[in-house]
Amino acid sequence: MKTYHIVTLASAFLLAACAGPQSAKTSQIKDLAAPQTIAFAGKTYGQSFTRSTPQQAVWEYTTDGEKAENWQWTRLITVNQIKLNAPLDRWMQATAVELNRTVPKPHFDIAKNGDVAEVRIIYLPKPGDAKQSGYESDVWLAREACGGIVNLQFARQYPADAKVTENDMVKRIKADNDKDMAALQALNWQPECR
Repeated sequence: MKTYHIVTLASAFLLAACAGPQSAKTSQIKDLAAPQTIAFAGKTYGQSFTRSTPQQAVWEYTTDGEKAENWQWTRLITVNQIKLNAPLDRWMQATAVELNRTVPKPHFDIAKNGDVAEVRIIYLPKPGDAKQSGYESDVWLAREACGGIVNLQFARQYPADAKVTENDMVKRIKADNDKDMAALQALNWQPECR
């Protein structure tokens, strides 16, 4: 399984749930011009994984020689373009539905701030899954762009510690999650369409 946690988080469901009747807007969908590198929180992240289908394009960025595959990263930036005819509000609703279906259910918050959806997620360890045995903190900024939804994401992984309760771990991660959201917002990143 690749690292694009939310990409695999029911991409098909999001496309089916969000896509309305196809209209003239579909012809306005353009490809996103993803950057080769992204400077974030004092580090430069380079593209280490890309995938594109007619419905979606994903670019993942790592730093410090880490790899995007198989959770071989501690910090990861993802740019995700969902090429669908849907308003941001419907995307937010579909995302909330899927996060509520995720097992174990993550801690999350989805809010709209102007024309941007801000998503904060803390994924819990998956029992019996060695690759996802720790916690994951994600922050996303999603907006309507390029005729679809473009989402800039930053994720961190945390090893589970048997000496720390889940509540204490989530509280600690939430503080980092809030700082990461502030840093992501400070990028003031705007998608460029081709």
